[in-house]
Amino acid sequence: DCDGLISGNEIVGNVSRFGGGLHSCKGTIRSNLIEGNTATDGAGLSSCDGAIIMANTISRNSATRGGAIDDCNSVDVGDNVIVNNSAGIDGGALSFCTGLFSNNFVAFNSAGRLGGGFYVCSGSISNNIVYQNTAETDGGAFYSSSDIFNNIIGRNRAGFTLEDHGGGLDFCTNVSGNLIFENECGGNGGGMHNISGVIANNIVVSNKANGNGGGAAAITGDFWNN
Repeated sequence: DCDGLISGNEIVGNVSRFGGGLHSCKGTIRSNLIEGNTATDGAGLSSCDGAIIMANTISRNSATRGGAIDDCNSVDVGDNVIVNNSAGIDGGALSFCTGLFSNNFVAFNSAGRLGGGFYVCSGSISNNIVYQNTAETDGGAFYSSSDIFNNIIGRNRAGFTLEDHGGGLDFCTNVSGNLIFENECGGNGGGMHNISGVIANNIVVSNKANGNGGGAAAITGDFWNN
């Protein structure tokens, strides 16, 4: 384990099964360059439960799941630049994470299936810029994530066929106060698809669906003041 301060390092070009860059590090991970690592799960970081992950550049990492960060629970992830990561299946940037996610720039990440930016993440996801991420099927920016507040979610894309939904968000819960703009999908819900809980006070503008619901489709929650 690595539970102390990890700061000012270049963690570049490593290969492993879990956590290509860092695995099971539970202290403060700050101001590092974590780049070009490869893993099955979590090419940048994996299983860093309880860690404070702040002000890092996490880029160009590649995994099957969780291109940047995977399976990190009860974390505080803030002020990071998380860009150009890729997942062969799910979670181009982050997958299976819980905690606080704020003030990050999450952009240009890609997933071969679901969740170009976030895949199955929950806690409080707020004040991030989530921009131009892509998923080959559903959820260009977010898939199966919850408590998404006050983010800028723009120009993300989900797939090209009528079976590919949620250019911005798909299968998510509690989405409020976000700017959701110019997202696109091949199927339904250019901005949002299959959203439950409270969906309120969002600005949903200039999204596109090649199927139905350019702004939103299949909303099952309380949709008000958008």
